[in-house]
Amino acid sequence: MLAASYSKWSVSGRGVPPGDAHLAKPKGRRILRKHPPRRFHVQTILLYLTALGAGISVAVQQVLNGNLRIALNSPAWAGFFSYLGGLLMMIAVLLAFREQIPSWKLMTSTPWWAWSGGILGGVFILLVILLLPSLGAATLLALVVAGQMSAAVVMDHFGAFGLSQHSVSASRLLGVALIIGGVVLIKD
Repeated sequence: MLAASYSKWSVSGRGVPPGDAHLAKPKGRRILRKHPPRRFHVQTILLYLTALGAGISVAVQQVLNGNLRIALNSPAWAGFFSYLGGLLMMIAVLLAFREQIPSWKLMTSTPWWAWSGGILGGVFILLVILLLPSLGAATLLALVVAGQMSAAVVMDHFGAFGLSQHSVSASRLLGVALIIGGVVLIKD
């Protein structure tokens, strides 16, 4: 799209958009750019920092759940109270945002698999609580991230669960390989 917009400018350098005079080519050549310059906006930086914060919260949550397991002498009760805290947090969010309860029609038209996130979350919390003492926080979370990235690449490739399809590429596979390499390096 950007390249097409540049093709309308004269080849002599006259009519080149302001600030793009350096793109003027000698007579007889078209002015084309494949990609606009990459800039990080404040909003993008804030989104990245928020995502990093979410990752930090997951790491801290797992350590706190591990401590709760030791204190209660039960991984199941530690997982229960972790989810109870999460439920109370979500009730507070619903009240703060004054969210209305979804209609029955909307809930019944939702695919069955969309309701299983909480079940998988419970399995995740229980497994992490069980594995944390044996693997340690760094190795465990590195393996979790490697598993998440591997599954995400596959789901993106096939457009699973209503995702928009993003084909596997060499750079994505390299990214997963580097994460798995990180797991090997972090392992005790």
